[in-house]
Amino acid sequence: MKKIKYLLVLILSIVICKVNDVHAFGIWTSDTTVYSGSQISVSIDMKGLTGRCTCSSSNQGVLAGGDDDFYDDQNGVTYFTALNPGQSVVTLYCYNPSDQDSNDLGDVSRSLTINVIARPTYDEPIDVNRTYSDNNYLSGLAIDGYDLIPKFDKDTLEYNLEVDYTVAKINVSATAEDNTANINGVGEYDLEEGKNTINVTVTAENGNQRVYVINVLVKELNPIEVKVDKKKYTLVKKDTSLPELENYIKTTIKIGDNEIPALKGSVTKYTLVGLKDEKGDMALYIYDAKKNTYTLYDEVKFANISLYYMEKDKTNYKKTSIKINGKNVTAYKKKGLDYYLIYGMNLKTGKINWYTYDSEEGTIQKYLEGDQVKVIENNNYLFLVYVLSGISILLMFFTSVLFVKYKKMN
Repeated sequence: MKKIKYLLVLILSIVICKVNDVHAFGIWTSDTTVYSGSQISVSIDMKGLTGRCTCSSSNQGVLAGGDDDFYDDQNGVTYFTALNPGQSVVTLYCYNPSDQDSNDLGDVSRSLTINVIARPTYDEPIDVNRTYSDNNYLSGLAIDGYDLIPKFDKDTLEYNLEVDYTVAKINVSATAEDNTANINGVGEYDLEEGKNTINVTVTAENGNQRVYVINVLVKELNPIEVKVDKKKYTLVKKDTSLPELENYIKTTIKIGDNEIPALKGSVTKYTLVGLKDEKGDMALYIYDAKKNTYTLYDEVKFANISLYYMEKDKTNYKKTSIKINGKNVTAYKKKGLDYYLIYGMNLKTGKINWYTYDSEEGTIQKYLEGDQVKVIENNNYLFLVYVLSGISILLMFFTSVLFVKYKKMN
């Protein structure tokens, strides 16, 4: 009997060790709320797993640092610097790591949220008996020689102005309603072809801010118009107006008789051009020279991946739209699930897959449940099942009819 007990204890110890190996994978820090300007150490535990990993911040403007690419099967520390007040998600992401038995586990990740707050200052004494003004309104806003649309009103925060392509400079003037307020953003501005955005910020004595926005649209000389979904756009003709994108190089292509700047993808193989709408807002579009078509191109960045999201027609998931990093992204949801599905291309590998997105943590990872993906994508299989079921019902009906006739003949 004692031997059996010892054997059970030994087996239980082995199981516990295995479980501990799995749960050892993760990251943690001693304090998730820190002052700006301080350094943070994030501990990494890779015990039992080995593979290529990254540990990065979702908002480098708030929390800078991390490791972009490392291989590790032991404990380690990654350092970050808190720059500005805000929130950032630190994610440890491993690409298909393997355990001690050399089993591939698929892409795995762990995340934690760091809050950065402003460091208090004690240099300036505070007069507790004084009341500071909270008035951050303008009493006047103008551009010399032009009329704003709509007419200025202190409660209206956005204005538009359209000028000829020959106008190179404008002068912005503003007056605060309260003389204790401070104004930033007035003076002379150089204009570029297309949309120019000017922000005039009013800071009240107590620190409250109000921002007035002026959108100045500089008309284009000989614009090249195209239609996309029955809307008019103009092609961007200056390569300096196109953004810098990872794995894309700047080039030129021929559209009609015109040389147009474009971006050529080394991974996606897409050719991107810039289109401006009637307001002057520019977006990138995938240009298909054979079909002469334009398809909106929009990528969304996460801590561990950049994704070009797509739409999927044949799916039993409900299509919806969610906001990720300020962008409206097409996603899919099923009742009872606490995550979203996103269909798209990994811009580092060029592979198209389903991904799960956790809206609370702001993290994404490859969708690993292959059987469920087949159910999502293979509606043709369901259609075949319905057809075969219908045929079976008809055969049963005809068999019954023949049986009745045969019985009557006898």
